Amino acid sequence: MRQQRFFQRAISFLVVGVLSVFCALSLSAKVMDDDIDFEKDEWVEGKKSISVVFPITATIDGSLLTIQCTTGRSDITVSITGNDGFSYEETYPASDAHLITIDLASAPKGSYNLGLSNQWGDRLTGQFEIK
Repeated sequence: MRQQRFFQRAISFLVVGVLSVFCALSLSAKVMDDDIDFEKDEWVEGKKSISVVFPITATIDGSLLTIQCTTGRSDITVSITGNDGFSYEETYPASDAHLITIDLASAPKGSYNLGLSNQWGDRLTGQFEIK
């Protein structure tokens, strides 16, 4: 009897865990408008191994710029410059850098350069457009 109750609880826990994982994956699969491709700059955060994948992604959805950092190991300075003279620069501490959202609704439509740098001198650059 006790063993049967244990198995019922274990199976219930397993089912709830699997459903939780599926829910989390579906929530994180939200689609943004445009990914911002980074140039062949370097961002290693003090690591000694070579990694092909950057720990940072940036997307633009209308006028909302989203920057995600998977490591949380470094402060990130975000620099945005536009062809029309628009300029933005802000440093986000590592504790806040896992998800950075910047509302660019006040920026005019056009092409922009995005620069990301950390305290070790690593830098990524890319271009995006506000339509």
